[in-house]
Amino acid sequence: MIKKSLIALLLAYVISVLPPLILDSLFSNSGPPSDAYLSVASFHAGLYTQIGICVFILSLFGLRKTISKIFKIDEVIYFHFIFYLFFYNTANLYLLIQSRRSELFYTISGARKMKDPVYGYIYPSNTQRHETVYYADSLLLRATYTFDSLGRRYTPQNHIQKQRSTLFFGCSFTYGDGVNDAETLPAEFASLDTNSNVFKYAIDGWGPQQTFQELTHRHLPTETNSDSALGIYVWIDDHLKRAALFKSHYFNWTQYFPCFILQGDSLIYKGSFESAYPYKAAMFKLLEHSIFLKNIDIPSHVSSYDYELSCAILKASQKAFLQQFRSGKFIVLIYPGSDPELIPYLKRAGLDYISCDKVELGQSDFIPRHGHPNKKANNKLSQFLFQSLYISNP
Repeated sequence: MIKKSLIALLLAYVISVLPPLILDSLFSNSGPPSDAYLSVASFHAGLYTQIGICVFILSLFGLRKTISKIFKIDEVIYFHFIFYLFFYNTANLYLLIQSRRSELFYTISGARKMKDPVYGYIYPSNTQRHETVYYADSLLLRATYTFDSLGRRYTPQNHIQKQRSTLFFGCSFTYGDGVNDAETLPAEFASLDTNSNVFKYAIDGWGPQQTFQELTHRHLPTETNSDSALGIYVWIDDHLKRAALFKSHYFNWTQYFPCFILQGDSLIYKGSFESAYPYKAAMFKLLEHSIFLKNIDIPSHVSSYDYELSCAILKASQKAFLQQFRSGKFIVLIYPGSDPELIPYLKRAGLDYISCDKVELGQSDFIPRHGHPNKKANNKLSQFLFQSLYISNP
């Protein structure tokens, strides 16, 4: 009896997981990576599909005797199979309904992310993106993102001949996810530093490896019309899980990212995470489609290797930056609240850094439920950065 029940459980799991896994494999290359935000339309499509599946399973339960007889299936196995299948899909339906109350819902128009073989994904140049985000039917934010002719997010400023350029690198905290063009960290900094042309080389979701790729694939002195530049990489702890392979970040996100590994002291490029680790990729996708296992991360925590890898990528970025600019400096800006464990690794790598642990950011400095800094936080941090660079150490 127990053996038959276990066989039924395994069959129910395979039947529930395999179809979405196959569909994902067939269609994953057609959609924009890391742009799979929940929308009301996608929620309703998923809801009606899941309800239809549950109704279909119930009909199979009602026909269990007939089906068992026709296909000569053990009725005990069939009964347990239908029971587990219904339980699994009912749980999935429940979680989907709960997401309507707990998840953010997006309405996006304009520019969408595009796959890119060098960076994983980019935004198209000379475009705009408009986002409206709701939580539990309440408006959370509206933001417009403008991209220039080089695909960089636009930074409002007076582009006249200035003494130097400041280039910001990083992820959504630098890119300004959830705020308008004039409210980002680089835009706030540009309003203070009138002697510098400020450029934003950050995209939401990116890790340190994209910065290195930019510095080896783009000619930044030409793009910024400058020989003298300051490069600022804005660090948050989550970058550790983007530079290395973590299941929680892989699915439809870092799977497309450039993959680097450390061999001794050498930084080796392995292509994308998806191509570098095909067997792990298959396992991650399988687990991702299980509602009971999808929240288990592999590995379960960051290691010293993850710190060393991230710092090696940043060190290589520093070297590439200084090769591009005859008069340049590259620093790591450690975002408030980051783990100080990073600092010894930065020191060993010989990287300049500014710790923002003295900048106090509270709940009111972040967009509710969204988790990203708002204009107020960006203003605080830009003032601290400007003072650290040009007032405390002129």
